[in-house]
Amino acid sequence: MNINDVPSDIILEIFTYLPQPVLVATIRLVCHRWNELSSAPGLWHQLNLYHSSIFLSASKHKLDALLQKIGHHVKALKTRVPCVYTKFGPRFFTDLKSLHIRMYDNDDIEKFEDIIDCFKDLETFKLDVSTFERLTSIISIVKRLTNLRKFHLRHFFCNHSSNLKLMPHVFQVLFQNTKLLTHVTLSCGDIYLDLAIQTLSEKNPNLVELNLNRCSGLTSTAFTRLEFSKLRSLVLDRTPVDDQALKLVAENSPYLETLSISKCRNVTDKGLYYIGMKCIRLRKITINMYSSGLDQCCQVTNSGLLSVAEGCSDLRQIIGNYHPYINGDIFSNISQLCSNIQVLEFEKIKNVTDVALVAIATHCTLLQCVNFSECDGVSGSGVSRFLLNCKWLKQAKFNSCMDVANISLSSTICQEYNDTERSEQCGKSLTKSNSYIQVLHFRYCKYLTAKSLIEISQFCPDLNELRLAGWTAASDTDDALVQLLTNCPNLQLLLCSGIQDTEETNFTSRTIEAIANYGHNIKQLHFSLNYFITIDDLQKVLSMCSNLEQVTFYVNENTALYFRDIELLIANCDTKKIGLNSYKRLMTTCCQISIKN
Repeated sequence: MNINDVPSDIILEIFTYLPQPVLVATIRLVCHRWNELSSAPGLWHQLNLYHSSIFLSASKHKLDALLQKIGHHVKALKTRVPCVYTKFGPRFFTDLKSLHIRMYDNDDIEKFEDIIDCFKDLETFKLDVSTFERLTSIISIVKRLTNLRKFHLRHFFCNHSSNLKLMPHVFQVLFQNTKLLTHVTLSCGDIYLDLAIQTLSEKNPNLVELNLNRCSGLTSTAFTRLEFSKLRSLVLDRTPVDDQALKLVAENSPYLETLSISKCRNVTDKGLYYIGMKCIRLRKITINMYSSGLDQCCQVTNSGLLSVAEGCSDLRQIIGNYHPYINGDIFSNISQLCSNIQVLEFEKIKNVTDVALVAIATHCTLLQCVNFSECDGVSGSGVSRFLLNCKWLKQAKFNSCMDVANISLSSTICQEYNDTERSEQCGKSLTKSNSYIQVLHFRYCKYLTAKSLIEISQFCPDLNELRLAGWTAASDTDDALVQLLTNCPNLQLLLCSGIQDTEETNFTSRTIEAIANYGHNIKQLHFSLNYFITIDDLQKVLSMCSNLEQVTFYVNENTALYFRDIELLIANCDTKKIGLNSYKRLMTTCCQISIKN
C-alpha cells in the first residue's frame, strides 16, 4: 500500500504523536500534501517556543511563513518576552487564550507591556519571574487583563529581598480589576498576602481553586472575611497558617473537595476537627508528602485524621508520607469509615502491619494506588493478601519493606477453598488475569524470592513497570526474570539492579536473551551492578529491543563490561541515534545510554 493512499484523517492521527519541532523540520518538507496536513489546527492548539531550537534558529522569513499558517490555530503559548516580541511577533496569534511567559530580570518591561496590550482577551496567564524587584510594575500591567479566568505566578532563582513585606498591595490591585477569576496560584515567598486574599475573595466569588504553596507571608487574618462559597481546592503547603485559619476555611468553603497542608507546622488536630465537621464533601487531603524537614510537619496525629474520616466519609485520597505523628493503628478505622478510598500513600509510617493491610483490602474495595514503602511491619504474607483482595489495584509500592520475602499468591488463593476444590482453583488462579496491576515497586526488598517474582508475573499480566533495585538475595533469578518477560508482554520499565558499590545481581546472559526476545515494549532498562553481562549482551539488547529509550548500568574492575567497549559499540551503531552519559561514583562508573530511533 502506498503512503499516498492512506486517508488524511489517519495521517493526522499519526502526526498528533510527533513533537512539533519534528513537524516543522521534517514532516512539512516531505511533500505538498504533508506540508498542508502538518498545519492542521488540531496539531497547533498548544505551542512551546521556550525550548524549541528549531523555531529559535530559523530565519525570520521562514518563521513568518510558518506562523502565517499555524499562528491563528494557537490557543496556548509558552515563551519568553524577547522571543515573542522580536522573533515571532504577537500579530500572528489572533486567537490566543492562554499565555505562559518566563521573565528574567534583564527582560525589557516595555516589551512585556506591549505583549499584554496585544492579548487583552487572555483567559489564562502564567508568569514565571526570576526576581520580585519589579513585581509592582509587572502586576500593574497584568491588571489590564480583565477577562482573566486563571492566573499563576511562580518564582524561580529568586533572591528574597528585604522589602518584600513592604508590598502588601501588589496583588490587591490585580484582584480588584480581575473579577472573573476561577483559578489562582501564587508562590511568592514573604510578600504579605492577607489583604490580597481578602480582596480576591470579595471580588472573585466564583473562585474554585486557590494554590498558595510557599507563601510564607500568609497568616490566618487572610481568611477572616472569606467568601469562597464555590471553592473546591485549597493548597496551603509550607505556609504559616494555623487552626484558626482552617476553622475559617471550613466555615466559609462548604464545597471544598481538596485540601493540602504539608509543612504547615502550626496546624494541629483541632484544625482538622473543624475540617471534618464542616467540609463533608472533602475528597482528598494531604497532610505531608515530603521526606525532608520533618520538624516542619503539621502537628496532626491519628486523632485529627480520624476526625476528618468520620466527617468526610466519601474521602477518595489520603496522603501522609513520612509523617512522624501518624501510625498504622488508624488504618482499621479509616478503612471502615471511608470505604470509597482510591489512593493511600503512607510511606515510612510506624506500626503498619499485615493486619492493617488486610483491613484496608477488605473494606476499601475501590483502591487503585497505594504506597507503604519503608513500613517495617509489612511482610510477604500481608502483601499477598493485599494484592489478592484489591481487585481494582493499579499501582502498589512496597520499597524497603525488608520483611517482604515470600509472596505466595497461589497458596493464598487456595486457602479459601476446601480440599476437593483446592487443586482446581489453584490451577486456575495462575492462568487467568487476576489483576489490573500495572506498576509494582519492591526496591531494596532484598530477600524477595525468585518464586515470588514468578507468581507476581503470572498474577499481573498487565504489568508495565517493575522496580527491583537492590534485589540481590534471590537465587534462580534467571528463571524468574525469563518468566516475567514471557508473562508480562506489556512491560515498559524494568529496574533490576544491585546495590551501588556493595552487592551485585546474579542474573546472566540468559536473562538478556529473554529481554531481547520478549521485551519488545521495553522502553527503560536498568540493570546496574551486574558482573556477568557482556558487551555482546548489550549489543543484542540495543539491536532487538526496538522501543528501547534508555539503558543504565555500572562499570567497574569486576564487571564484564568495559567502558571503552561501550564507547566503541555506540560509535559503530549507525541505525539509531545513541547518546552516552557517565559519571563516577567511588570506583564505579555509572553509564546511561539514551536511544532515539
